[in-house]
Amino acid sequence: MSKRQNHRKDLDIGITQTINQSRSFSGILKVRYSDFHVHEIDLTGRILHLTSSDLPPEETTVETLDQDSNLMKWSSEETAKKINALQNALDITGTDRQCQKVEINVTSANKDIRTKIHRWIGQFDNLQSETIDHDSEKLISVFRTSISDKKRCLRRPYNQAKYTHCVLYKEGLDTTDAISYLSRKLRMQPKYITFAGTKDKQAKTVQRICFSNVDAKRLLAINQYSTHSKLGNFSYQPSHIRLGDLKGNHFKILIRQVQTTSSDEISKAVNSLGDRGFINYYGLQRFGTFKIPTHLVGKALLQMDWLKAFDLILQPTEDRDPSFLKKAKKLWLEHRDPVRAWKQIPTHHQSIESTLLHGLSKYFATKDFWAALKSLPRNMRTLYFHSYQSYLWNHIASWRMKEYGLNPVVGDMVYVNSDSECDFEIELEMEAVSTEVEETKDSGVINLKKSVVNVLTEEESSNYSIYDIIIPLEGIEVKILENYVLKPYHDQLLSVDGVIEGFPNFRHRFV
Repeated sequence: MSKRQNHRKDLDIGITQTINQSRSFSGILKVRYSDFHVHEIDLTGRILHLTSSDLPPEETTVETLDQDSNLMKWSSEETAKKINALQNALDITGTDRQCQKVEINVTSANKDIRTKIHRWIGQFDNLQSETIDHDSEKLISVFRTSISDKKRCLRRPYNQAKYTHCVLYKEGLDTTDAISYLSRKLRMQPKYITFAGTKDKQAKTVQRICFSNVDAKRLLAINQYSTHSKLGNFSYQPSHIRLGDLKGNHFKILIRQVQTTSSDEISKAVNSLGDRGFINYYGLQRFGTFKIPTHLVGKALLQMDWLKAFDLILQPTEDRDPSFLKKAKKLWLEHRDPVRAWKQIPTHHQSIESTLLHGLSKYFATKDFWAALKSLPRNMRTLYFHSYQSYLWNHIASWRMKEYGLNPVVGDMVYVNSDSECDFEIELEMEAVSTEVEETKDSGVINLKKSVVNVLTEEESSNYSIYDIIIPLEGIEVKILENYVLKPYHDQLLSVDGVIEGFPNFRHRFV
């Protein structure tokens, strides 16, 4: 259990069964951040650590002007000379407005070529460009950059990949809070920052995150402003990080004030965990750290009960909300006035609630609730959806263990010819009269997309064990087979929650 009182219990999220045969013991988790370490495991199986603050090498990821014949066609040698001359004149005259602009005729060029030309021009310190229409022709105009324009229109270098990947270390922040903080510092929308998975708040955690069109120098500079988060291990990559782009997490946990009659009981419990494993439930952290669990928001969205979903997101959090946010939430909940509510929030404040209120202020009057929801970053919308998926999975896993125990039965689902394994390690350190246990678990997640699934027949059931059994995660692209042993209970859960048709309705909205 956690020292911090949490009214949400395992039972509330569907966790009712265990497979541990030894006597259990109790203790306290997360007294300090240092009691709980989480290190993300990337898709290659590497455990992530923040090890470097060096800037990445500038590797060429797109062709330069002299290498790209298409660019040379539109940006002739003469044009390149003019642009260089314009830059040189600006270097000498500073902000002299008499410097002539250069125009490149790109009427016949496609958008990809025009983008490459803009990025090439972006390499010059004092120049910027824009595409204009003039007398039925399309031109790229190159001109001097004002001081204000420099701050507003900084382009990444032409030869630099679009996405900056890095490692985020944080403590005392959940992932969404960390993303909100970084977006405020960078003055960009949170939707341009992506991550593979959320990490605990009451912990020291390490994970990968990704920024769109942000130079690593700017990210490194943020480190000086925060003692609770740091960025490092930078690299430029051509693709962004998506939710789920990880193999698992590596945990190092310290349990304090262990209540037990002897150290042998602790050893037996840990050995049982090592020998028999565990039901890989989704834990409390998956369902949020605030008053309203995120799976309830996800359920309301699947029911398309928009106002209920918005009300849940905008529920007051007394120990967290600043006074202006409390007032804004009250205006929404009691008066349904998102315009006045949003005006209560200072422009410098960015949060999930402020972003949603901004969307509601624009679309509530026309009852375009989906447009209001889309104001939230996509990874936040999918987080609500995934939380409800996890809630369903926990209930189904508990029911499976309660009804059928540890033996495979006809109708169970297994992987066919899968070489994937799920390993974990237990480390136990004991002193003579110590009441602290340190446990490390290293686990992997099987990639469902690369495996063939089979429903067991009576003839096949003896060839498998409980460790081969899988429970599918209800989703948009997942079809639950009719002969699956858990399908009746699965359908019953969806029917009771009123979301039997919910997942198909969100096909084009969450994927």
